[in-house]
Amino acid sequence: MSAILALILGQEFSKRTINLEVSAGHSRKQIFTSKIISYLIAFNLMALVYPVSGCIREFGRFGVADVGMFFYNIIKAIIYSCLLNSALFLIAILICCYLQDAVKATSVTAIIIFGLSLYLGYGMMLRLPVGFLPTYQIRIVVSMKTFFQPIAILVGCIWSGILVLLSWIKFCKCDFK
Repeated sequence: MSAILALILGQEFSKRTINLEVSAGHSRKQIFTSKIISYLIAFNLMALVYPVSGCIREFGRFGVADVGMFFYNIIKAIIYSCLLNSALFLIAILICCYLQDAVKATSVTAIIIFGLSLYLGYGMMLRLPVGFLPTYQIRIVVSMKTFFQPIAILVGCIWSGILVLLSWIKFCKCDFK
């Protein structure tokens, strides 16, 4: 899904849609903020379709002894998935800001996400440090009983903060005519 995000946002750079927004008098801050918010909301909603539908399907198949616990787990999964998936989606936004081309951004994003996935899989098997990866934190949070997971929140906030900052710095330097 990150590659799809890179493709869509990259097209806005390639087709000069962002240039038109700047020419229309919108500030870079408004454009950047609106792109970040709208893309993160849209892609997080798409990312949540499968886990939530899987929970509902399993609820019907196996039943749940405690309905409150069922909804507690769904809400916990939604909140942490949105935080940690956003960190991964921001990789695509950063790459789009740097490359400003749909095809290149999609390719590089796909390679980076694939590389992170390989590192997660082999890193767990080889006992390498994987706790800094947002995808690993999603796995940990879902398997834990407690709602408040400070390490997962910290990982998500650090990744998101760094990626938004780097994206903003590059977006401010982009040449929009």
